[in-house]
Amino acid sequence: DITGRYVYAIHGLPLIDAFSNKQPWPCEPQLRLRWEIIHAGECTQTSMGEKTSTTLTNLLMHGEETDTNTLLRDIIFPTTETCDESDVDTLVEVEIVIGSQCFRRVHPDHMSVFDFTYWTLDNTHPGNAVSASTGSSHPIKKWLDVDESVFLIYPAFDMHHHGNHPINSWDTHNKMFPKLGRYGDAVKFVDLPNELRLYEVAEYYGNSIGVSGGNIMVCGSPDESANDPTLGNVFEVTTEQDTMDDLWRQAEYSWTQIALTAPDQLRQRVAWALAQLLAIARPSIEVSDTHSEVFLTYYDIFCRNAFGNYRDVLREIAYSPLMGENLSYLQSKSASYLWEKHKKHSFADENFAREIMQLFSTGLIKLNLDGTPKLDDEGKTILAYTNDEIMSFARIWTGFDYQQGRGNVEETSSSGNRHDPMKIQASWRDKFPKTDMTGGYIGDGYPLCVDLPDQMFLRSGASYRLIGASHMPELMEDNSAFKDDPTLKKFVLDSDSALKSKLCNANANGICQYESLVTVDKNLECSAKECDADTLRVVQVADGIYYEYVRPPCVEQVFFTNAKK
Repeated sequence: DITGRYVYAIHGLPLIDAFSNKQPWPCEPQLRLRWEIIHAGECTQTSMGEKTSTTLTNLLMHGEETDTNTLLRDIIFPTTETCDESDVDTLVEVEIVIGSQCFRRVHPDHMSVFDFTYWTLDNTHPGNAVSASTGSSHPIKKWLDVDESVFLIYPAFDMHHHGNHPINSWDTHNKMFPKLGRYGDAVKFVDLPNELRLYEVAEYYGNSIGVSGGNIMVCGSPDESANDPTLGNVFEVTTEQDTMDDLWRQAEYSWTQIALTAPDQLRQRVAWALAQLLAIARPSIEVSDTHSEVFLTYYDIFCRNAFGNYRDVLREIAYSPLMGENLSYLQSKSASYLWEKHKKHSFADENFAREIMQLFSTGLIKLNLDGTPKLDDEGKTILAYTNDEIMSFARIWTGFDYQQGRGNVEETSSSGNRHDPMKIQASWRDKFPKTDMTGGYIGDGYPLCVDLPDQMFLRSGASYRLIGASHMPELMEDNSAFKDDPTLKKFVLDSDSALKSKLCNANANGICQYESLVTVDKNLECSAKECDADTLRVVQVADGIYYEYVRPPCVEQVFFTNAKK
């Protein structure tokens, strides 16, 4: 009712289907096993070899330390463990009693929660047309609309309607459905699929995805025309639906008019050339055919930087949500995150990591300054990069996500904000070192964070950014519970603080003129509790006014000597 989408936990996925297709035995190395937790009186201990029983029991008991779900337990069978070989061909459906609990093996996706909305659309599920022609219940919508259930039953054994469904049909199609997690899991709001990460969802669960209060600053894209509140434009400005025909060509019309009549013809021609090199494919972007603002915003990158630095161009297109969507690194997540969160072996998306080298910068072959290919001792050309660099750089492009949606824009799709540069979700980022193209590391040349001067937040060059009425940092990750924790202590700057005076930026009348970005231009004396702080995160300058400290770029060591858990 909140989102209009069909989200279900799936039931009915068998370990052995009607066609004798079955899951591997539970002792397959690196196999992800799911167990449903029920009362011991509801099942019978499965007969199996002693070694098999001991190994599986120990894994299930140890799993309690890391798996907080009270309904399900997932384990990965380790390569270091073994079972009785006599169980290889016979052991698939398993029930193990441990104390008052029974662990019943189920399909690896049993009670996983998916957004099945795609299968409710016309021409996506064969049963949709059948139900429409016969007047029967819709095969996907009926569970929620008719039965008012949060569970969808997979028809693995359906003798009365459309026949038994083989399990490999699920394996083929489940990739189309965004996965939320397991039934009974606590899921972070940021990890929800875009279509479900809505204001209404946040408010339903008693929270908000934005800041609130009287001191909020919203930035648009460069050169975007702002609303003039004196004219009464105080609400979100969106088109929602276009009412004129042929609007799908308005981007072409806008570009043609500017290209032919603009006085800065050289800029326009350079921008056009850059747009041919750093192209995006419109069919890859989920934007209405009648909307053009997001594409013109992307094209403006080349107009702005036509006479500038090519590195600036690469930086801007790399943060563009259109490029992220086009080359599929949008919402790419690190291997460690996917393993810790979903117990999945997966690698970061390599598409953009490859194309930014092959198509946008170095090319395939190393070149001399005169443009001729570099040759090795055997007279062969030298590759500019290998697959090792692609895999390393792919880890750089993890964590990029849409910015929060806003008004004063044409496109208001719930799937994401395609106007503003992408933000980085810290939990999705790969946290390990990345090699560069010269045998070193990306962080080479930067100081270690532990070697930064004491109280760097008061030294010349320290930067602060205005975050408005929220005390939650935006460039660092905090526990979401901190947002509404009344016991949380805030770092309130003392009235005599030189840092407070710098951030206040008072005018002749003593009224603070808060700037969005503030850089300290000389070393400041500490005041009160500032003198005891090693570093800062967020400081309160006045009621409802917070600044976030932006630490200089530095390198954190990933591994520690004599580390403790």
